[in-house]
Amino acid sequence: MSTTADGAGRKVHEIGQKLIAGQPLGDKTDLSLEEFVALYQEIGQQVNIKQRVDIVLQNDRAFIQFTDLPPGNGIVYITSERRLTPQDFSRTVANPVFHGDTLTSTIKGRIKEDRTNILIVGTVGLLFTILLFILGNSVAATCSAYLVTPDQFPATEMAINVMVHVNEMLLTSATLFLSIFLVFTVAQSAKLQEDVRLFDTGLLHKFERDDRLIAVVAIAGLVLSVLNVTLLGLPVPLDIAVWSIFGYVITLNKLSLISPLMTGLAIAALIYCFLALLYYLKRMMLVTNRDMSIKVLERVRDYRSSRQ
Repeated sequence: MSTTADGAGRKVHEIGQKLIAGQPLGDKTDLSLEEFVALYQEIGQQVNIKQRVDIVLQNDRAFIQFTDLPPGNGIVYITSERRLTPQDFSRTVANPVFHGDTLTSTIKGRIKEDRTNILIVGTVGLLFTILLFILGNSVAATCSAYLVTPDQFPATEMAINVMVHVNEMLLTSATLFLSIFLVFTVAQSAKLQEDVRLFDTGLLHKFERDDRLIAVVAIAGLVLSVLNVTLLGLPVPLDIAVWSIFGYVITLNKLSLISPLMTGLAIAALIYCFLALLYYLKRMMLVTNRDMSIKVLERVRDYRSSRQ
């Protein structure tokens, strides 16, 4: 254990001396966050602790440059088992300048950002779940008998067909959305990945997280629809319980509980994905308006320069 610690200490010391002297660091510049803290403290003992440190964050990685030190190949590479944030460095570095993945991403922040869409999605999903529950519960008591003699229970067959048809439409819609979404994302990403300003402000990383979330939600809706169609086709009722509330009998099985719940979640997922199209239009306008604003200011500057 002490041998490993001594080796890490020597490595940090060697990198620190090369950075101060402006010498190339070579290939062995990868450090842990704890080793970087030790490196910064060691450099601070020999040079001005207020020196500028540029930090480019990339999820669980960071590229760090001691900008005020003598010029050289002075870029240190840090890896971590979790996402690195500005807070990981602000407590140690006196004068940090952050680039890249600097925007915080939390579940609470995501819910606050999407609260309108979540409210719409939740309301519509709950409404469809209740409607399908009422439909399923009206024939749930005859589900077991229907599986034995289906011709004698046309109402049960109709309810099952309605649920299957709804999920088939959801499956088709989710597949179509994913196809268009993937083509759109790939086409847009090729342009965005060359935008240094987006990368520097952290918006590029936010866009990538948003794309990943939309893809996961769409895939989840597709999988739920596939599972639901399969479940409705199985010759088992999956009875759970039978309740009586104020004379109203509730029979919980796949027709009254499982299938309506899965369908409601699939509908909510699909609506969330389609509402995200408005977000993508807003995102395109954000990039376009920023580029146009810069061009307008450049034209004004060039015009004033030509008049002088």
